[in-house]
Amino acid sequence: MSLTINPLQPFVLKGQADISANYLESLTHLYQPIIGPESIGLYLTLMSMPTTVHLDSRRSLRHQILLLHLNIGIKELNEARIKLEAVGLIRTYRDMKSNSNPIHQTILYDLKLPLLNQAFFQDALLSTALLNQLGEKDYEELTTLLTVEAIDEDRYAEETSTFQKALYPIQVDAAATKVIDEQPDKVHNYAPGLEYSRFISYVISEGINHSELTEELKEQIYAIHDIYGNSESELANLVYLAMDKTTGNVNLNDLKKIAQRQNKKAESNWQSNLQQDQLEPRTKSNRTSRMYTKAEVEDRRQQLKAQHPELAPGAVQLVISCEQMPSDAFLNKMKQAKKTFTTDSEHFYIRDLAEKTRLNEHVVNFLIYYLLVINDRPNIYKGELQRVASEWEQEELTNIPKAMQYVKEQRKKKAIEQKQRENRSNYKKRGQSQHQEIIPSWMKDNEQSEQQQATPQTASQPQYSEDEMRKRLNELIGEEGDS
Repeated sequence: MSLTINPLQPFVLKGQADISANYLESLTHLYQPIIGPESIGLYLTLMSMPTTVHLDSRRSLRHQILLLHLNIGIKELNEARIKLEAVGLIRTYRDMKSNSNPIHQTILYDLKLPLLNQAFFQDALLSTALLNQLGEKDYEELTTLLTVEAIDEDRYAEETSTFQKALYPIQVDAAATKVIDEQPDKVHNYAPGLEYSRFISYVISEGINHSELTEELKEQIYAIHDIYGNSESELANLVYLAMDKTTGNVNLNDLKKIAQRQNKKAESNWQSNLQQDQLEPRTKSNRTSRMYTKAEVEDRRQQLKAQHPELAPGAVQLVISCEQMPSDAFLNKMKQAKKTFTTDSEHFYIRDLAEKTRLNEHVVNFLIYYLLVINDRPNIYKGELQRVASEWEQEELTNIPKAMQYVKEQRKKKAIEQKQRENRSNYKKRGQSQHQEIIPSWMKDNEQSEQQQATPQTASQPQYSEDEMRKRLNELIGEEGDS
């Protein structure tokens, strides 16, 4: 979970620097379309804060001053900061020794200079995000405008002296004098859900040379997956389309443009289908949800208790919640319970899955709950969604209690395997291990649930948040039923 700051929380700055015209050009034309003007305004405000305020230890900067300077609220400030972190312009640290209470601890902002034009376009994730935001035409024009023309190597032969030759002319191997550019630390954490080994197998089956499977291609593939959520097979097809059929070379710039065109086309088709559905609703075989009346809720609860006595009360209520709403609406309520919003891409992934899978809508809703709450994903990722759905379909999980039991067995199996690995390890830990597998409350039987209710929950126990999430979800679904 991302750090949430409050207006009175103090902060200090590191890495402040004068922003030259070149950096301003990069911030305005390259970063701003991705993260928005509020994030750029926060970055420039932090960079231009007077450095003298840090010299007096009695005076602490507090976030309240940023709210006044930017004329925004604390929610918008947090969102702007998170976007700056996402693109690598800020790294945020919490000074744990400044105060015993985390909400009063001093925040350290380590400011980073933006990538200049050429380096930005070579960054797979940032350049793909910019292409997705601007579209191919505007992106191409911007690239042409900001890219410095390369030196014609066929015409010009480089005669530049190296540091070693000019200042320390000692006898060394030619290989030792080769200049190696240091790569900056990676600032992007790629989202889960992509199995690169599976992508490689698809690529090889397309007849693409192993020599093309470079680190640069890997970074671009992860970037496309993070931006658009394509599956491994779809990514392999994109690489095939970007490959020169005569030379076998893959042009990375063409690859991201093809990915943008293909995904925009798919999104356009989805929006057309959505409009058609609104005019002429289609009856789908896996559409099974409907809102229950209060009497029907109670009848369904008693029916589930009789058919599945192993289910705890929380599990019964979760089944009823999953049965009452279409998957799109359930996803919206689930994201509201997490105090965020559903993206267009997530809606597209769920609708696309409904067209492909044999899982009924109830089980798809539980799958959404499984990914967002049990696995604690911030968003629905296409690769992970389709992989888990395919696994559940193969296991013939035709109803939610079956899916619950399957998830429970898989987690038990994982815990046993983990225990066996620990037993085989020669490393001896002092005392008994405190690691405990996190188990959602609906997995536990009635006796365990009663014991939990009798024991006060602590802030460090994730169980509390899951119960609150389910309670909040039930309230939202109840509101939908009332309306």
